Amino acid sequence: MDTEPMAPALTNSHLPQKAHLTPAEVARFLGISIRQIYEWISEDSLPFIRLGRVIRIPRDEFESWYAALRQSGN
Repeated sequence: MDTEPMAPALTNSHLPQKAHLTPAEVARFLGISIRQIYEWISEDSLPFIRLGRVIRIPRDEFESWYAALRQSGN
């Protein structure tokens, strides 16, 4: 029997219900500093898009990234 925890659904009130998230929203959801989010962005570790000087994180790509992270246990 597989006892590895599943990633929680991201369709709850902890994450805004919109197509693109701000780095601050992702940091708040993960409970980490916004500086860490920008570090992951600069390392291309976290999916993001840049609209001029504005950075947004596509919700669907973040959900996939987060689920993979939870599955790997990191």
